[in-house]
Amino acid sequence: MIMPVAAAFAVSAITFLLAGRGWAEADLRAMIAPLVTFLPGAALTMAVVELSAGEMITGASRLVAGILQLLLLGFGIVGAAQVVGLPSADALVDIPTNQLGWWAPWVGVLLVGIGNYLYFSAPGGSLGWLLLVLYAAWIGQYLGDQALGGYLSGFVGAIVMTPVAYIVERRPSGPPALVSFLPAFWLLVPGALGLIGVTEYLGQDPLAGVEDFLGAVGSMVAIGLGVLCGYPLYRSLARTLGWIQELGSG
Repeated sequence: MIMPVAAAFAVSAITFLLAGRGWAEADLRAMIAPLVTFLPGAALTMAVVELSAGEMITGASRLVAGILQLLLLGFGIVGAAQVVGLPSADALVDIPTNQLGWWAPWVGVLLVGIGNYLYFSAPGGSLGWLLLVLYAAWIGQYLGDQALGGYLSGFVGAIVMTPVAYIVERRPSGPPALVSFLPAFWLLVPGALGLIGVTEYLGQDPLAGVEDFLGAVGSMVAIGLGVLCGYPLYRSLARTLGWIQELGSG
């Protein structure tokens, strides 16, 4: 329980210290990458899925644990701001910008896949399947954002990712669906957004914090519904493919 607070405090203190001397920009998103393994985005989304499926005890327990994890991370960031001091009044403003170009998100998904492959010591031959699920989730989310907006983009990404993950599971060298789910969840879940909301609420901008946190909750519900709708879609697709194979063999 102490590790998330200690990690968030150390990362935030270094970021604010460097920014105070003009060596780096103090932005909350710059601190998300070092803390990504502590983000409970997958746990919060699975809690929504379990609650939607009627698993009240496990879903509620996972939901409380995920919210507590966010609060601990937010407390560590705010504590670092109090000890080290904020470089400027706008240090906790969340302004996502792409300063590299159109290719950056595509390469970013590749780096996320390679990083997860190495970090979790995945078996050989699973990197390609992992990247397939990641790109399916990201492309689905991107198209959903263009067509339906940000809050429903997670729903589209999840409904695309779920059949792909289960189809990959059926391949001889494919990893189990639950294994490939986690990195894709980290692309879809608003764990970073939720952490930003908690930190802003505990810090200098309570109104913006509440708006970000409510947006995170709405996104988690959308992703949970996308997973719930994606699994029946996969079952229907599997039955259809089975019938086609039977007809072809007959």
